[in-house]
Amino acid sequence: MLKLTDPKFIRIGYFIGGIYDIILGLGVIIVPDLLISIFQINKPNTMVFVYSSGLFLLVVGYYLLYACFHDVTNYLFIGFGSSMVRLAFALIVLLLWLTEGIEAAYILIAFTDTLTGVLILLPIIATNGISRQELWIKG
Repeated sequence: MLKLTDPKFIRIGYFIGGIYDIILGLGVIIVPDLLISIFQINKPNTMVFVYSSGLFLLVVGYYLLYACFHDVTNYLFIGFGSSMVRLAFALIVLLLWLTEGIEAAYILIAFTDTLTGVLILLPIIATNGISRQELWIKG
């Protein structure tokens, strides 16, 4: 039976998060107008932040997939950092939704980010015997 602390379970979270980030990043960079029309959000005045967000997603997705196909226990810091960024993004979207009334599509993206962040973070938190230093510093 697969345990939460099993490296295979950690790989599943890294793989799902990596694929999600790469697909979303490519979509944001290659077909931003299509995504804007599908999600019915306002097009920004300048696209530089849209493209830089897409590039950021591609980089994070690449590193998650890299860690997934290598010794994932040596790359727990990548998953931890990715999860913290996802959860911070979701919190920011929630606060903007409450104060500014942003489009519901952002809530959907924040929800999926939260799910993937938790999927990546849970096995890392449950991994006993790994010290804080080992979490941040690759041996």
